[in-house]
Amino acid sequence: MKKICIYEYDGIRLQPIEKDDIEEIRLLRNANKDFFFYSREITTDEQESWFEKYLKRKDDYTFKVVKTSNTYEIIGMVALYDFQPDLKQCEFGRIIINHNKVNEKGIGLKATKCACQIAFEQLGVDKIVLEVFADNIRAYKTYISAGFRETGRGYKKGSEAEIVCMEILRE
Repeated sequence: MKKICIYEYDGIRLQPIEKDDIEEIRLLRNANKDFFFYSREITTDEQESWFEKYLKRKDDYTFKVVKTSNTYEIIGMVALYDFQPDLKQCEFGRIIINHNKVNEKGIGLKATKCACQIAFEQLGVDKIVLEVFADNIRAYKTYISAGFRETGRGYKKGSEAEIVCMEILRE
């Protein structure tokens, strides 16, 4: 497996995804597809193809979120990707929490903070950026609580949905 970075934070653990995880992650992603820029449903074959390509990329870390008390049950996912070594920067995203499996508040915030710690402490970045739909208030508030600040707003080409750009810097 190409990935490094197992990290625990306040009762959760981020672990690299494995082949056995991709169907569950696909179903979770499809159930939340409206929160993604690419919002079409993904088939099993497309997910498997994505995973094979993912394993070859050195600038993409996708993690499953599990509770430290049960490292087998996936309660979400999150990713760090699009690394730009010259800027010591990466992008944060692809976060989904399965609220059907966990009703505890703040899991998204914990996963966000945990991913940021991995990026800063293990992967050596100084800045993490993200984009979120402006009407996704829950995610926006989570990112603010995690320490991100808004850097701008705009629209993606061909889209009418407003996007908020945010960043967090290494302390």
